[in-house]
Amino acid sequence: MPENWGAVLEPKVLPYNKFSFNGDGYFKNGLYYDFVVRNINVFGEISHISFKNSFAQVHGALLSLNRKLDLSFVYRNYDKSFISLQSSGFGENSNVANEEGFYSGFTAKLNRSVSLLGYYDLFTFPWLRFQTNAPSSGNDFWAEIQYKPNKQFRAYYRYRTETKQTNVPGFGIKQLTNSTIQRHRIHLNYVIRKGIELRNRVEWSIYEELGEKSFGSLIYQDIIYKPFGSNLQLSSRVAYSVVEQFENRMYSFEQVPLYDYPLFTHGYSGLRFYMLARYKIRRGFDIWFRYGHTQHEVPLDKNRENYTISSGLQQIEGNKKRTFTLQLIYLIK
Repeated sequence: MPENWGAVLEPKVLPYNKFSFNGDGYFKNGLYYDFVVRNINVFGEISHISFKNSFAQVHGALLSLNRKLDLSFVYRNYDKSFISLQSSGFGENSNVANEEGFYSGFTAKLNRSVSLLGYYDLFTFPWLRFQTNAPSSGNDFWAEIQYKPNKQFRAYYRYRTETKQTNVPGFGIKQLTNSTIQRHRIHLNYVIRKGIELRNRVEWSIYEELGEKSFGSLIYQDIIYKPFGSNLQLSSRVAYSVVEQFENRMYSFEQVPLYDYPLFTHGYSGLRFYMLARYKIRRGFDIWFRYGHTQHEVPLDKNRENYTISSGLQQIEGNKKRTFTLQLIYLIK
């Protein structure tokens, strides 16, 4: 399949992107397979592009050993000059290039109320990456135990640790060091009665590099009001975070109007509050209103008199940020 754009792509040449695509077109072809043998599903894909004769491949298998245990395995290998402008593949990087790795996952049903699931991913980067001036490697382990005794209550504990290699800061000659981030999360969902739900979360992270550790923590309370048949729906959250440095940041999904971006980054110490209301005026006609409030704790630094949030055109003077969203949706049939 040929790809031609009518214009030449010429990225700035730097050591880490030496093998990135440049030109105005290329030719791509590939082969995909997928078949089932009893309780095993085997699948994979091999793709080739004309640019520097590059290949990318993914091969995997899903195994159902019994009703209580499932396993998965995926191997990937992407050439450093492979092009992925029209696709996103399975891997540690956001682009399908310069990566080789092996992934294994599992899901186990311990009893009617308790489940255990997780994965381990081992990966290498044969060529340089941004802020990593040498071939590097890493690993990622994630596990979660879930408890759901009934339809009204659900709880889980999640643990994740990820190690990558990055440049040692402050060195004239770049050297690599391991940086490890550990994350713990405890989450509870409780339905008080139909249409009213409480959600609680406590999360903390530990970042370690060059023998030094930093910490971050987050706690929040959600109240969800969505009674069946009611024209009014409400949801609200109060969250408080303590973050020593940006590497300890944490993420949470928020309730938002349709087509808005739901992921919020807690990369600061301070308070976060929002409230969302949705009212159905009539069938096919909805109105959404959302108010968000973010308040950073100002660091006690005499050399930093004017505190700001964000930068550039989104920069806000002071330590408070307020957002208002009004959305009308009318369905035309």
